[in-house]
Amino acid sequence: MISRARLIDVARECGVSKATVSRILNDPGERDPFNKVTRRRVVETARRLGYQPSHRARAFARGRSEAIGVLYGGALPTVGHVYESFFASFVEEVHRRACHLAFLPARYAMEDWDRLVLPERVDALVAVEAVDPECVVRAERAGLPLVTCNADPSAEHDSVVFDDYQGACLATQHLLDLGHQDIRFWLVDSGHYSVEQRCRGFADTMARAGVDVGGERVFRTENTQALPFVERCLACRPRPTGLLVYNHYQAVEVLKVLHGRGVRVPREMSVVTFNDAYPCEHVIPPLTTVHLPFDRMGRIAAEMVFRKIDDRDSRCERVVLPERLVVRESSAAASAVRSEEASDEE
Repeated sequence: MISRARLIDVARECGVSKATVSRILNDPGERDPFNKVTRRRVVETARRLGYQPSHRARAFARGRSEAIGVLYGGALPTVGHVYESFFASFVEEVHRRACHLAFLPARYAMEDWDRLVLPERVDALVAVEAVDPECVVRAERAGLPLVTCNADPSAEHDSVVFDDYQGACLATQHLLDLGHQDIRFWLVDSGHYSVEQRCRGFADTMARAGVDVGGERVFRTENTQALPFVERCLACRPRPTGLLVYNHYQAVEVLKVLHGRGVRVPREMSVVTFNDAYPCEHVIPPLTTVHLPFDRMGRIAAEMVFRKIDDRDSRCERVVLPERLVVRESSAAASAVRSEEASDEE
C-alpha cells in the first residue's frame, strides 16, 4: 500500500497517462472523452490507493483559487436566523462545485483590498445586503464577478432581491380583507431598500381601497424600540385595529408591549410583519408574516456567481423573488373589536 498516492501512481497502475487520470478525476460531470471502462478503472484505482487530489494543484491547473469571497457588514458574518436558509442553500451549491468560502468583513476588505480580495485569492465575490459603491468599482477593475443579495435593486451588476413592494401589498391587503380600515405601519429607517418599497406598497394598497394614508398611519423611527409606536396607537381614539411592523424582531417587541398593556392580540389588535424567521412561529400568538425566500436567494446567487465565473462576458442579471403571505394567529377579523368598543361606550 502506498502511504501517499500520487497522480502518477494511479496512472501507472491503470496504464494510462497522468493527464488522462487528471482529466477523469477532476471532471465529476463525466464530460471527458474516455470510455466508461477507463473511467471506472481510474476511479476505482484512485480509491484503492487512497489518492486524494490536491486542491492547490487543481486550482493552479484551472487558473482559479476555487474560493468564493463573501462580503458582509458588521463585526461578524450574517449567519443568524434571517440568513440561515440563505447560507444553507448557498453553501450546498458552492460545495457541490468543490469550492470553499472566504468570509470577508467589508470594511477590512476595503482597507486592505489587495491582500484580501485579489483575483488570486478568490474567483468571485458575493455581497450580503448593502455594499460600498467603491467595492463595486474595485471588483470591476480586478475583473472579479460580483453578485449582491438583498441589496439595492437598481444596481447595475448581478443581483438577487426580494419584491418587497409586492410583499407589503400582500400584508396590507390581508388586513383590509379582514375588515381592518385603521391600519398603522411602523417602519424602522434602517437605510435598506426595503423600507421605501414596503412603505410604497402599503400606501398604494390603502389608496386602492379608498383609505387615506395621510396623518399618522406610517410611524417612522430610527430606533427599534416598540414602546413609542404602541403608545401612540393606544392613544388614538378610536384605536387602530391592524398593525403592520417592518420586521419580525420589532413585531415580537410589539407583542410584548401590547401584552404588558393588557391588549389582546388578535382580538383587539391584529399584528402582521415581514421575515418568516425564528421566533415568528413560536411566540404567542404565532405571527402572521410575509415570507422572504432566502433559500431560493442562496441557490440563485450561487448559480449566478458560477455562471459569471465560467463566462465573464455574460450580461448582468437581476432576479426579483416574489414573497408570500403566511397566515397565523396574530391576525383576525376586525368586527369583534369594533363591537366590543361600541359596547364599552354604551
